[in-house]
Amino acid sequence: APSPSVPRKDRVDRALGSTITLSMSQLKSELENIYGICTKGYLEKRELAMALAQARVDATSSATGTDLEEATNPDDSINVSFGMERSFFDYAGDKLDDYDDVEVNDDTEIPNLSKPTKTPSRNKSPNSNRIDLLESDSDVCSLMFTPQPVKMALQQKTPSNTEKAPDYQLTKKCPGFLSSSSSKLLTPCAFSPPLNSPMATFAAKRKVPTPSIPALSNDLINEIGGKLYPDLRHNFILALTCHARKFRHNSYQRASFDAALRSVVVISMHLSPIRSPEAARRLKGVASHFYEILKESVAGSKGKKPYHPKKDKFSCVASAALVALLDMEESSEPMNSTNGNSFPMEDLIQNINRLIDTRSNASLNQTAEQYMDPDNLDPGWGQVKKLCATNANTDLDGPFIKERKKKGACPSGVVFELLEAGREMAKKLRDLAKKGPAEPGPLRQLPNNTVDEEFGNVTMSMDHREGGGSSKGLHTMCDQLDIRGVPYVVRELKIADYVFFVGDKLAPVLIERKSAEDVAGSLHDGRWERQQRNMRKAQYVLGDGHARRCQICYIIEGDPNKRKVHGGNVGRRTWFQSVDDCESAISELPLLGFSVMRSKGHLDTIGILAKVAQDISWKVKNGVIDVKYTYKQFLDRIKVCDEKLGNPPTLKEHQNPAPPVVVNWNPAGPKTTNTKTTSDDPKKTNKSNEPETEPEPNMNYSEANLNGGGENCEEISELKKMSLQALKDLCKERGDKIGGKKEDLIARLMKPRKPEIIIMRARRNEYVPKIPSCNAALMVALHLHHIPGTQGLAKERLMVLAEETGVSKDSMSGDGGFYDGWSGMKDLLRGDPALVKREKGQKFSLTTQPPESSGVAVANALHILAHREGLCTCGNTLE
Repeated sequence: APSPSVPRKDRVDRALGSTITLSMSQLKSELENIYGICTKGYLEKRELAMALAQARVDATSSATGTDLEEATNPDDSINVSFGMERSFFDYAGDKLDDYDDVEVNDDTEIPNLSKPTKTPSRNKSPNSNRIDLLESDSDVCSLMFTPQPVKMALQQKTPSNTEKAPDYQLTKKCPGFLSSSSSKLLTPCAFSPPLNSPMATFAAKRKVPTPSIPALSNDLINEIGGKLYPDLRHNFILALTCHARKFRHNSYQRASFDAALRSVVVISMHLSPIRSPEAARRLKGVASHFYEILKESVAGSKGKKPYHPKKDKFSCVASAALVALLDMEESSEPMNSTNGNSFPMEDLIQNINRLIDTRSNASLNQTAEQYMDPDNLDPGWGQVKKLCATNANTDLDGPFIKERKKKGACPSGVVFELLEAGREMAKKLRDLAKKGPAEPGPLRQLPNNTVDEEFGNVTMSMDHREGGGSSKGLHTMCDQLDIRGVPYVVRELKIADYVFFVGDKLAPVLIERKSAEDVAGSLHDGRWERQQRNMRKAQYVLGDGHARRCQICYIIEGDPNKRKVHGGNVGRRTWFQSVDDCESAISELPLLGFSVMRSKGHLDTIGILAKVAQDISWKVKNGVIDVKYTYKQFLDRIKVCDEKLGNPPTLKEHQNPAPPVVVNWNPAGPKTTNTKTTSDDPKKTNKSNEPETEPEPNMNYSEANLNGGGENCEEISELKKMSLQALKDLCKERGDKIGGKKEDLIARLMKPRKPEIIIMRARRNEYVPKIPSCNAALMVALHLHHIPGTQGLAKERLMVLAEETGVSKDSMSGDGGFYDGWSGMKDLLRGDPALVKREKGQKFSLTTQPPESSGVAVANALHILAHREGLCTCGNTLE
């Protein structure tokens, strides 16, 4: 830590030397996710670097007591800082699963806790009233895993340094907390997010250098098999530019004209190949109604080479404009610059035409005065204007260039300046143009250049028929893999749906995914047994022969009860497979040598696959599993295997295997608290046949306690003396349901009372999400992972976080119908005040005003209820 004698200005200047070397995205990531500083107002890199340097110095000073002498007010609040990137609890948290509690007293060497420091007082956040629902102010776990505004409120109640600090106690995690490898997935640590979280694309996680993505070689890709697809980006750009010229002639098509230009800019800035119209349509910022135009642009091109611009040339004005400004900046001729880094419009047009490929017909053939005419809707110059906008509806980090009015600087009086974000993008585009056309490759693969270190050198290969293929759900699953940063590639697999490569060798893990409909269809056409025989033969090859050390797994997605059709059959009536038939077949899998992992939907499935990839990487690093064969060697050995090796195992040691990772599955709701359903207990799979009723985790009162036993027998006996109407009135006053028998009403009254904010909103007929539900999961996810006052969360990230909370018994991705977990967001955005607010750029956050009925307060109450029902898997100890 720096010496207290060094002035703060010098320490900031010293930190600025390291922050100025970071990229714009790295600077924004650290400011927003580690220090909770909003970066919307920063346009220049130096401003961001200075803000980050000041934040680092302040965090270091608070953690080491450097600025102790600056706190002159004796009434200042105590600040227990967790600003260090790796605190004591991040290290000790991995060791706490084996202990019920750990005493931490004043003699224990824990940074920031045994010797709290003083800092200048801060304004109390309106969100601080949430501390009333916590168990105690001295609960270090609650302080550690609580968003920043609540930390400040807790810090104000910490005793001063003149008093004896109490012994802090680390309590055991909540009953709904799994101590497996997925135990820290939802730990809402504001400054030091859990390192084993699968959210790899979330910037808070990328705080350490990561290895290069394990890109599969061309030989290995060809060895796996499957079609290779060309890059179609430039065909899409030409088609959208052509249609933009048509849209500008009609006023009712003006919105389509703007959408076409935005789509051209988005596709031109996409640095990875786009190999299908479906993949282009899924880019954020590309209008979905252009899908038919994208399909027509490549229709009938089978056997023909797609269009690619020449080397060092571009197919659209947007990318050419950025590279042109970058070249003009780097030019040694001072006459190109009129004032610093600003360049005249005439020179920019000339340099754009120099970089445009003549075959694209995208050159700027008009004069600067003509382009300045507001009635001139030229698609080429319109792309330049889009680069000056924020592009809030896309993932682009704009604006890229800035337009300035300077009379006398040039004949047009307009100059353009390249901003830092545009400078970084221009360098990438120029390097990409120098490489020439992209080679044909897989339909989809992870577009990132780096992966998180827990994935190591593991790459997952998924079959191209997954999710119904490219025209159905394949791209949706690939999008979720992109969000989580899982290294993957789509190929044509001969055996299983998912295999994992460590380098160029196959890992001994094979996974087959089946939806509830697929199970019924496979049983009908015979694929069920045929695929199992092939996987057992593959297990023999990869698992050292008769030792069978290869894990063969099924991921069963969805509940067969929800996929019934007329007549009670699952999937299709002509398949003649009932719910009992499907559940019976699933329950027999462990005896046939397969482990079973149940998931609610494809979002949950992608989370399981991410955990499996991390688990394989860990096992390889620690020598738990061996990888021996390449994919070609594997297939060659499969061909010569005896058919008897595909028979079901007869030895008990090969039956009822454990799955690679532990998952929660409870299709009937939270009737069983924190049940870990695995293939070892096939009896639990039949619970999906039970009728869905109101979740009553404390219904033991209606059995033992209501019969005269238990701790509250006196209260129960008093309630039994009351009339049915009186019991209903009591339930209504508490905000509970009033239906059911007398025993059911007594059981509800014996449960803990709901938080008062839930009861008051129900009395005022204001909307409150139910537990469990998708809306409750969305609010709990925002409560755990968003700090009020900072930039909100995007829909894609919020859906993933809501799925992991476990608060919704239904999948956030839906059950295959039109609606999914996001359909209820409109209810959260209504009301006065609303529970959730939509920010610029389609970001979402909880409301904070008024404090007594804000979205933050309601979300905290829902979080409490989720813990009571045994649903939430966040790991916090609240009650």
